[in-house]
Amino acid sequence: MFPPLRLGLAHVVNGTAASATNVGGSFRFMAPELLPTILDDDTQSTKPTLASDMGSLGCIISEGLTSKKPYHTRPSHSQVVFPIVNGIHSYTEANFINDYTENGISGCKDIWQILKKCWEMDPAFRPTIVDFEGLAPNLFGPR
Repeated sequence: MFPPLRLGLAHVVNGTAASATNVGGSFRFMAPELLPTILDDDTQSTKPTLASDMGSLGCIISEGLTSKKPYHTRPSHSQVVFPIVNGIHSYTEANFINDYTENGISGCKDIWQILKKCWEMDPAFRPTIVDFEGLAPNLFGPR
């Protein structure tokens, strides 16, 4: 069973897509570009974007599939900031595939490749939601 999603910071953008307007929530699910303001008060505030939402979506999906929250080996939220801003992923391919297959789900290498794209350090290289749907047409079952 998937953990409940907390989407209290989301709102509709342009009538077609949801995105958050303020940085908030758990660091574990944040894209790296949202964290510099937490580390350095002189950095200009970065607003969440659809690209940062794709990074978060990758974290949500990985938690749902592995039953482990991002950076589950780090008990404190503050312990996850350094790895995130330095491009250190919460999961390695090996531990993701192991945790994923323990839950009896096949196709984990394909899902891993999709999630890696969502976690690109440069937001310009992350898939759009349309790209994501094309990469993962059967991820959520047939339409």
